Amino acid sequence: MYSFIAFNKRAVLDTPESPGVYLFSDLNKKFHYVGKAINLKNRLYSYTLKTLGEKTKSLISETSYFSFIKVNSEVEALLLEAKLIRIFNTKYNSALKDDKHPLYIIITNDKYPQVLTARKKDISENIIYYGPFPSSSNVKTVLAMIRKIFPFAQHKLGKNACLYYQLGLCNPCPNKIEFMDNAKLKQIYFGRYRKNITYVKKFLAGNFKSIKNQLTKEMVRVSDNQQFEMATELRDKLKSIDYITQNITEANEFIKNPNLIEDIRASELAELETILKKYLPNITKL
Repeated sequence: MYSFIAFNKRAVLDTPESPGVYLFSDLNKKFHYVGKAINLKNRLYSYTLKTLGEKTKSLISETSYFSFIKVNSEVEALLLEAKLIRIFNTKYNSALKDDKHPLYIIITNDKYPQVLTARKKDISENIIYYGPFPSSSNVKTVLAMIRKIFPFAQHKLGKNACLYYQLGLCNPCPNKIEFMDNAKLKQIYFGRYRKNITYVKKFLAGNFKSIKNQLTKEMVRVSDNQQFEMATELRDKLKSIDYITQNITEANEFIKNPNLIEDIRASELAELETILKKYLPNITKL
């Protein structure tokens, strides 16, 4: 499934300059480190320099092979990295950090679920969690990205709407919903909040197609009901998701096929060749 390439400077220099995830493995081809990079070639080359720290030197001393998976974007790389660390339980992803406990994103089981960060040791049973994320900056990047599209709370119930409600990042705010007098309106906003949490779960699981399909169906439904303000809001969410996930592929697809990007490109070239041959019968292989 994975290509195991002997780790040396020459092999690293043949690595593509594209976003992706790389995996280091020992003589027995057991993965012990997963990393992400905006530029795979540059990142991997940095491991061949003589200015490495002691922990990184230890990692490289045990590394015999490397593998890599090209992706389309930094978002893909970030989510795929977290999933692979969890799958392979790579020892050096903890060892290289000063804090030995990487962060996870958790979703609580409350009436109004909160989206929070936690260390593994603090995660209780039967709670939904995603990660581990190797750095807190990665977690902040992911949560900030999601919260602008699907607002959520990070606080327990109180009497007043929180500051983030005013910023549109906790909207509808559980505090505001809970103390509504109109029962029907209260149920509507409660449903909206829970739906936001469903979308957050789908985003963190990398189910972007499902999000787009559901948002599109909702937009059509509310438009048919002449709820044009809601339709505009859903349209804006779709645009934001499209912008973040343009050309994005779900993490599980890369896990099933680490050469997915190459296969997609080959398929696109073959399709183009078929089209061109109708007009240029003597065309050589692209």
